[in-house]
Amino acid sequence: MKIAQISSIYQYTPSQLYGSAQGIVHSLSSYLAENGHDITIFGLKNPDISYHENIKFVSLFPSIVHNGLYSRIPQIVHFNHSILEIFKENFDVIHNHIVTPGLFEGSLISLLKPKFLTTLHNNPPFSTRGDIIYQKILSNSVCVAISNNQKNLLETNLNIKGVVHNGIDPLYYTYSQEKEDFLLCLGALAYWKGTHIAVKVAQETNTELIIAGPIQDLEYFNNRIKPHLSSSIKYVGLISEIEKKDLLSKCKSLIFPVLAEEPFGVVALEALASGSPVLTFNKGALSEIISNGKTGYVCTSYSEMVEKCNHLSLIHPNVCRKEIINKFSSESMSQQYDLLYKTL
Repeated sequence: MKIAQISSIYQYTPSQLYGSAQGIVHSLSSYLAENGHDITIFGLKNPDISYHENIKFVSLFPSIVHNGLYSRIPQIVHFNHSILEIFKENFDVIHNHIVTPGLFEGSLISLLKPKFLTTLHNNPPFSTRGDIIYQKILSNSVCVAISNNQKNLLETNLNIKGVVHNGIDPLYYTYSQEKEDFLLCLGALAYWKGTHIAVKVAQETNTELIIAGPIQDLEYFNNRIKPHLSSSIKYVGLISEIEKKDLLSKCKSLIFPVLAEEPFGVVALEALASGSPVLTFNKGALSEIISNGKTGYVCTSYSEMVEKCNHLSLIHPNVCRKEIINKFSSESMSQQYDLLYKTL
C-alpha cells in the first residue's frame, strides 16, 4: 500500500524529546516500510536518523517551528499543504497524527473519505469554545483512540474505529536488574504532570529524586519546584537519549504522578522496557499500562504513593520488561494499524 503519515512540524520525526507522538509515527512507518509499504511522512526529517529506503519526507518547512505565540498558524499551513500534496498522488491510506483547528481542514479532508484516519494522540478540548471546530474537523475522519479510557471519554463526540495502544521497541532501551536508590521524574514540568508531588514523595520517603525535562510553566517551576532543589532533589534539564536511557535503567522507579486524564503515557512504557517499575496515580490510561503490584503501583492518593514507594523492591525488573514485549511492543502496535488500514 501507499501510505501517507501526517506528522508535526513542532518536532522532528522521531523527536529529540521524550514520549512524543513523532516517535510513534517513526516506529509505525519503519515497520510498514520494512513490510513492503511505500511511506511518505509529511513532517520533518531528523538529521541524526537513518530511515528505510521506502520512507520519504515532504514538508513546506525546512526546520522545526517552535511552539510559541501564533505557532498554530504554521501548523495549519503545514496540514493544509500536506493535504494538497496528498491530492496529487493516489494514496491508499492517509494517517493523520495532528489535530489543529484551521479554516479549511474540515472541507479538505472530507474529500478524502473514507481513507482518512486520525490517531488521537491527545484529548481534543471538547469542553472549550473550540469544541465545535474540533468536532467539525474530526467528523470527517475515522478516529483511533490510544487507550480504552480515551475511547470512553470521546466516543460520544467522535467516530472511533477502535483502540490501538502505543508501542515501543524494547530492544532500543537499556535493560538492567541492578537499580540505584533514586526516583526519576521524566517529562514536561507543569502542574498537571504532578512534578511537585514527586518532590513531596521524595522528601517524605528520604529518597533522592532526579527531575528531567522541559519547563512548560516557568512560574510553576519557580514557585513549586526550584525552592526544593538540593543535593538530593536535582533538576538536570533536558537530557539526551543516551542519558535518558541510562537514568531509566538505573532508577528504582519512574515516578509519574499525573493529575489530569493522561490519554496514554509513553514514558511509562520506556521505564518498563528498562526494567524499572512505575509509581503513578489512577488517572487516564495509566491503569491500562501498569499492572498494579506487578509492574508498579497505581495509587489512589498521595499517602498511598508514599507507602508504595517503600515497596518498590518487590517489583521484579524482568516482569516489567516482559510486559512491554508481550503487550506494548512497536511491532504489535504496527500490526494492529496495518490490519486497521485494510478495513478502510
